Amino acid sequence: MQVHPVLMLIGFIIIGSEAIMSYKTLPWSHDTNKKVHLILHAVALFLGSFGIYAAFKFHNESGIANLYSLHSWVGLGTIILYGLQDTSQLMEDLRAIHTKISQMGSVSLNHLLTRLIPISDTGVSIMQWVSGFLTFFFPGASPTLRRAVLPWHVRAGLVVYVLALLAAELGFLEKLTFLQTAGLGKYSSEALLVNFTALVVLLLGASVVLYVTAPAQSEHRLGYSSVRKS
Repeated sequence: MQVHPVLMLIGFIIIGSEAIMSYKTLPWSHDTNKKVHLILHAVALFLGSFGIYAAFKFHNESGIANLYSLHSWVGLGTIILYGLQDTSQLMEDLRAIHTKISQMGSVSLNHLLTRLIPISDTGVSIMQWVSGFLTFFFPGASPTLRRAVLPWHVRAGLVVYVLALLAAELGFLEKLTFLQTAGLGKYSSEALLVNFTALVVLLLGASVVLYVTAPAQSEHRLGYSSVRKS
């Protein structure tokens, strides 16, 4: 059974859409929504990776060539970029943890580490290296840098999401072409199901992009300030 389309649809399209909208739709705090955002993207990435594996496995067992179509190229590039997006989000969480640790101060941090590692010359050297690494190298980005990177992270995430939609639409087209070449009727129930599913995915993606990029609700309903009569 070819489970590739099901896994990719559930992972990148359904769960990916929920992950993108989590900041606006969930009623919890920013930190909680961020964790949900990261977890949903991680689940989507896991399902997508397994879906890619299933596609290669099915092709190899069926004697079908790999990576010959535009669908496969866009899809593979999408999952790579998706993984990079998740990694950048994870790095941001690590920086937040580092900020809390660094607030303890170098003396407190070394005191904490000496309780975790037996005290010796080697242990102190390792602790000094670890504390210096965490403080000055990674993850040592300043809040100013994080604020500067955040808009690009959001834009890149939307680009990856649109690429996932494109890969899905190309996959529907490719699958339908194969089925019709094998004798499936152009107006059969299977063909209509593929077309309507692709249309639903397209409308879902457009709705998500419009919802996420919509400006925040302004104070004035018509978008301009009221004029006071003197």
